[in-house]
Amino acid sequence: MKKLLVLLLVISLSGCAMIDDYLTGGNEEEVVDETEEVVEEKFSVWAIKPGIDIDNIKVMLPFDKKEIATNSGRALIDIEKIGYPQQWHDYDYDTNAIIIAKEGNHGIYTYEMEMLYPISVSIHSAPFASGIAPARINEDGNIKCVYGTANTAISTAFAFDSDYISVRDIKFENYEYDPYGKTKYFPYIAVKDEVIGIVTPHEDGSNTFEEYSPNVGKDYIAPIVDNGFHITGYYIINSDGTVRFPTIKDYGGYVEGSFINGFYVAGSKNDKALINAESSTQVGLVYQDVLYYSDGYCPVKKYGKWGYIDEEGNEVTDFIFDGVTSLYDGKAFVLGFGKYGVLDFKKAFDNGASLTVQSMYNEDNEEPSLGTAEVLISELTIRAGAGTAYNSFGNSHVGAKYKVYEIVDADGYRWYRVANSLWLPDTKGEWVSFNES
Repeated sequence: MKKLLVLLLVISLSGCAMIDDYLTGGNEEEVVDETEEVVEEKFSVWAIKPGIDIDNIKVMLPFDKKEIATNSGRALIDIEKIGYPQQWHDYDYDTNAIIIAKEGNHGIYTYEMEMLYPISVSIHSAPFASGIAPARINEDGNIKCVYGTANTAISTAFAFDSDYISVRDIKFENYEYDPYGKTKYFPYIAVKDEVIGIVTPHEDGSNTFEEYSPNVGKDYIAPIVDNGFHITGYYIINSDGTVRFPTIKDYGGYVEGSFINGFYVAGSKNDKALINAESSTQVGLVYQDVLYYSDGYCPVKKYGKWGYIDEEGNEVTDFIFDGVTSLYDGKAFVLGFGKYGVLDFKKAFDNGASLTVQSMYNEDNEEPSLGTAEVLISELTIRAGAGTAYNSFGNSHVGAKYKVYEIVDADGYRWYRVANSLWLPDTKGEWVSFNES
């Protein structure tokens, strides 16, 4: 029995190639193990690591409002937009697409950086409207919104087919790049004296109101106008025509076109809040800027840097990005430290990863750690050195966990180095909880 236990121990430690040596005392011919070594792939939070050779990214955003037919013509309405941008207004386009900018031109790629349309449409050339963008076309009275571009110098325009790969020519006179600009007089759905109807602005500055309750099959937000047709607030109106909540006036006013996937944005230019449309409650903090929720996460900006929050308002990434997109299929383009990459939220969270500056930009660091630091407060500044005089690289988020490689006391704080030249401050264990290895 004792000999059998020894045999099992040797097998487990030495591998199959050592079995014959043990049984024969090593007198037989050496047996060579030709089994290939299995190397475990290292986990990464990136779908595509930073280093994509592009200048900028633009999401395929359609117009803020939808144009609907009414008894007396057409009018704009702020319908809740559901899903991804290409699904918002019945565009019928492939959702896995994003506009790539490079060297003054636009092209269309997937979120896996596979080319759909080459980078060849001029952005800044005067004859072009502004590269690839949404447009309104009128073909025999059939109004439709598409993605395309126009060249005013030679009076040509084209629209993309649903796959963004092929295009079709559009009569230049039927192509409108900015049909709903502020200088245009377009009717819109509003509420006046508690009645839903159509406000029609006229060139002489006057307005008329016609009672009309649209049947669009979706919830929408309508401005409330007084007798002088000034906007005094907004109503959320259910698809059956009933008003969901009293006037939306809090948080600085509704940002038109922001009613997306159950949330809307309220606030001023540099102070914006996300509001849950069902409960009419604020989600998270007031930020410098916000985009919209998709796949359960929303990009938000504070202190000049972007990060992401979940639908409960919890910050789930460090705030270190200079540019971001909303998510598609769990992925988002982010710009950090001067390079674009595609961050894979789903893979990261499925693997229990904390989306910190360390896990994203220092994942290959193999130096031994002294222990683990967990951040206890929001807006903890990440600095470029162990001291308050060093530049900020952004902010950490509550619950973020980091390996610690060095500890220094300076300027009245304890500093933890969590990456090359990146440090977290702490005071008496109130900001950071450190567990020694």
